[in-house]
Amino acid sequence: MERVKRRIFAGLATCALACGATTAVAPAAGAATTECGSACSTWMVYEYSPDLVLNATGDAQGSIVTLAEKGNDKGEDFEFEASGTTTEFYEDGIIAAALAEKWPTYEMYEYQYTPDGQPSSLCVGTATTATDSTGLVLEPCGVDAETLWLPLPDESYGGFEPIVAGTDINLTAPYVMTAGRFESQVGTYQLASGEPTSQLWIRLGGVL
Repeated sequence: MERVKRRIFAGLATCALACGATTAVAPAAGAATTECGSACSTWMVYEYSPDLVLNATGDAQGSIVTLAEKGNDKGEDFEFEASGTTTEFYEDGIIAAALAEKWPTYEMYEYQYTPDGQPSSLCVGTATTATDSTGLVLEPCGVDAETLWLPLPDESYGGFEPIVAGTDINLTAPYVMTAGRFESQVGTYQLASGEPTSQLWIRLGGVL
């Protein structure tokens, strides 16, 4: 199944997504709505826990991804999809060598927006290569590294962990998912030292 997913990135995105070729290998979790239920998740950032979670503001490509109060809101419905390892994506020419060299064989993921349990083929990502101040938006899944994310469990704190952007090439201070610097919009910034509470995330289960 991982090979199927990686072929989408290799150039079969349109057909594969239309046919529903996704891989959902995460353990049962939950999300904001009962319609999404155990198939879905959302993400909470340490700094604003337990009140604010990841939220899509619309159903179209380019819709901004923000933090919002957790509740019965379809904007907080996402699927957690394993897509392949850093090594595999580097071999396929999808990500830079830096990620595969620094974190070889680490699993990479997509976070597909699934409002009311309906897959949208849009994933949390960046419209350009991640830098400081790059806002998160919904982008087509399975096309390029802009919708790939790399959690770092070895950098975790209390179960929360930083999540590196798939376009990153900075090994010493990678660009990671960051809350609180774009008003409500979530973005990417270089990973801070210590315990960067606005850059540590946990997957949240249960209907909110």
